[in-house]
Amino acid sequence: MENKRNEKNESREERLLSLLKHALPGKIIEFGCGDGNILQILSKNYPESLIVGIDINRERINKVNKRNLKNVITFLSDVGSDIFPENSFNTSILIGVLHEISSYKGREQVTNAIKNAHKVSKKMTKTRQRLCQNSQEAGGG
Repeated sequence: MENKRNEKNESREERLLSLLKHALPGKIIEFGCGDGNILQILSKNYPESLIVGIDINRERINKVNKRNLKNVITFLSDVGSDIFPENSFNTSILIGVLHEISSYKGREQVTNAIKNAHKVSKKMTKTRQRLCQNSQEAGGG
């Protein structure tokens, strides 16, 4: 049973890595970081980067902090809060959080979260987002 759990975790990590390969090193932020699974993958794969995790749930933030990830800092905050300056991160990540925002706070807050993630991303990142989207639409990876 433990072996199946390890295989499932490895498979999930591989799927996440296929998404996270588009992250630019430097300053990376994950909005709605939960208990830190993605932050841990980012920390492992981008050891020279500063990685920031934001979540509204104090217990989840505490779980992230217990992981003792050396290049990760956390903030207890709503993902729509305006706490970082414009163009301050190379990569902004929202994975698995937008449906939560929609369920608990409504569609308008989803829009605010996306706008906030876009605002704090550097221009180069925004260009890369468009290139990745175009590549996926054209059938690329």
